[in-house]
Amino acid sequence: LKNFEEILIKMAKHLPIIEGRIGEFKYNLALDTGCESLLISIDRIQDISKFTKDGEETTVLGAASESKDDLVGSKLSELKIGKKTHKELDLVCADISHLSKSLAEDIDGIIGYPFLSANKMILSYKQKRIILFE
Repeated sequence: LKNFEEILIKMAKHLPIIEGRIGEFKYNLALDTGCESLLISIDRIQDISKFTKDGEETTVLGAASESKDDLVGSKLSELKIGKKTHKELDLVCADISHLSKSLAEDIDGIIGYPFLSANKMILSYKQKRIILFE
């Protein structure tokens, strides 16, 4: 495997935080392996609206399936993480202010499966970086 890029992470308790870009806006995204869609804070809807396509209602399960919410899902045209652009991602917007409070870090969203499944990588907690491969 050829080393493609290194992305620095910062830790917020147990979650690594990476920077993502949607249009001209930068967002702090928590990396969570259990997240099946891109989840962006409802506070950011205005910023990203021109990059989304209307979707349909979807059910989102909270941690350990303890809470269940019906939200409107949509598609995000593109999300840039490092040098790589991810296109047509499933997107859900919700209030995640409780996450920022509990982690004591400003979190704009959560990314998991869409990013993880599209990349070959090593996540080093010790070195605080993600190494992406081609």
